[in-house]
Amino acid sequence: MTDRIVIDACVFVSATQRVLTVGAARAGLFQPVWSARIFEEWTRAAGRQGHALKAEARTDQALLTSAFPNGCVPATEAYTGRFHLPDP
Repeated sequence: MTDRIVIDACVFVSATQRVLTVGAARAGLFQPVWSARIFEEWTRAAGRQGHALKAEARTDQALLTSAFPNGCVPATEAYTGRFHLPDP
């Protein structure tokens, strides 16, 4: 069984980190997971950098969802209640 690792928005926003992380997941090193809230945070951060990057984030999100259909998991209150999001 492959380990599941939560990928946060800060990893997705950085193109370099995103490419390396997704490449490692595609190689089978781990199963990436995220929540809809993480994707929303990624989209907002990309939008602050310009409209084109916001559109790119949405495209990449669709590609990730297609590549890892079980990647999006619900964010439970027991987990998210311990964090103050979005972080600075």
